[in-house]
Amino acid sequence: MGGPSGENIGFGIQNGAEFVTALFVDDGVKNKGHREAIVNRNYDKVGLAYCEHKSELKAMLIIVYAAGFEMKGKGTAVPSIPVT
Repeated sequence: MGGPSGENIGFGIQNGAEFVTALFVDDGVKNKGHREAIVNRNYDKVGLAYCEHKSELKAMLIIVYAAGFEMKGKGTAVPSIPVT
């Protein structure tokens, strides 16, 4: 990554919108770090991964934020969607 980066990890919700809402509200998290990552204007790239979780949590969402991205080696980049 070419600058500042951050991540959010959420567990136990089956719906993407509910995951992001729960991370944004950050109920019970004193420093509101998830919300700060979501609204950080320094991040202009985002990656998401969702999977089933083999526990009572049932699901997991990871969001990675970056202030730039540089491809190294072979690969195909996914088209960017500007963050406004």
